[in-house]
Amino acid sequence: MIRICHHVPVSSSRNIVAFEHRDVRRRHDDHHRIYEAIVAREPWRAEMLMREHVSSIKASLIRSLSERNADQRGEMHPADEKMT
Repeated sequence: MIRICHHVPVSSSRNIVAFEHRDVRRRHDDHHRIYEAIVAREPWRAEMLMREHVSSIKASLIRSLSERNADQRGEMHPADEKMT
């Protein structure tokens, strides 16, 4: 198992900057929950948690990149549009 972990690609430090602090904290907590499920020998739970984790990161990254692109084009963010 340890050998497999050493071959997992490292996340880019650029990704951390793309998320708000609460997002980074949640990702950190996700990792602990996934680890706990593995240690408890609950593969179904570990898989579910990992799928949720990846889905959440994907959504956050898409949101962050969309906001960055809107900033570069001088457009309003989707969240800002709802306020006006």
